[in-house]
Amino acid sequence: MGKKRGNGEGSIVKIKENQWRGAVVIGRDLTGNLKRKWFTGKTRKEVADKMHSILALISTGDYIEPSKTSFGEWLDVWLSEYKKNVLKPTTYDSYETNIKCHLKSGLGHISLKDLKTFDIQRFVNSKYESGSSTALIRKLKNIIHGSLKQAIVNQLVTKNVSEGVILPTHKQKEIRVFTKEEEKAFIEALKGDRLEVAFKLDMVSGLRIGELLGLTWDCVDLENGIINIKQSLIRVKDRSKNSENKNLYYVENTTKTKSGKRKVPIPKSAVAMLEKFKKLQEWEKRTAEGLYEDNNLLFCTALGNRLIPKNADRSFKRVAEIAGITGASIHSIRHTYATRLFEKGIAPKTVSDLLGHKNVSHTLDVYTHVLPDVKSEAVETLNYMLL
Repeated sequence: MGKKRGNGEGSIVKIKENQWRGAVVIGRDLTGNLKRKWFTGKTRKEVADKMHSILALISTGDYIEPSKTSFGEWLDVWLSEYKKNVLKPTTYDSYETNIKCHLKSGLGHISLKDLKTFDIQRFVNSKYESGSSTALIRKLKNIIHGSLKQAIVNQLVTKNVSEGVILPTHKQKEIRVFTKEEEKAFIEALKGDRLEVAFKLDMVSGLRIGELLGLTWDCVDLENGIINIKQSLIRVKDRSKNSENKNLYYVENTTKTKSGKRKVPIPKSAVAMLEKFKKLQEWEKRTAEGLYEDNNLLFCTALGNRLIPKNADRSFKRVAEIAGITGASIHSIRHTYATRLFEKGIAPKTVSDLLGHKNVSHTLDVYTHVLPDVKSEAVETLNYMLL
């Protein structure tokens, strides 16, 4: 067998008399291995001519090998191979759920190479018109964009068709804040509840529920009245084959965002409350007769086990019902904390830092309803000028 090759032609091989075969590297498959396209002809020139047209498209980045790979299949590969060791466990679970419940059913059937901007735009519009929140739609768009960005690197597509998609105007979800009367009623209704101290602490610290339930005593500086937020109780899917549990809960040395790690000062009344609470917890440990599992948690069961957000939410609803509060959720405690700070004239940047938001613009976006009243009160302080 003879073998001849022209510049830029790839490889062309004479198989037998009057039959030649050539190959061109056209990219990589889903797992990153090189893919080749083969050509045959009666003469070397015939094969070279066929290859030249493909090589020209490859050189300009316009060639895409016809593929039966669907967008849904690529999403699975992208998530498991490129994001598994990058995302936090909770974020990975969120991506997996959104891909399974939304993206596969809406776009997964379309071939990766045939996916168009219009397909994604129509999907986005459909989600919005069916009542999906703008926050969810933004998350879905980010997944689509990220997966297609990697597909370009893998030479599976030539451009990111999600870049031309227009998202609906973001609408901040309306938040529910306690009135001053509800605030008093809630604190009164807490008396005797297992989570009385937890919810009262949240009223004066504004912690996220995962941060609150993930607090350990080494996070609390009672001498200086400061809580160090450095970890959170998180829930991830239990992926072990023989496990009967669907979820795993554990305290992880991380927060929702980088800015989530922060120091939150608490009032002296909260310090006194925690000092008393710590003595009560020590008494529980002694009376548990060896059954207590000491995880150093502030808020736990009578035997020291973790409290999960679902159970905390049940406690909140029970207390709220006693207090006659309707339409509120456990997040209303955090929202009430922030609102009271704004009402006291605390600067937005300070409130943002205390809440652990990534930037002050996000804080202003969430609590925009408070600002008109705060501004009016601020202006009234200048009333003396014209008297």
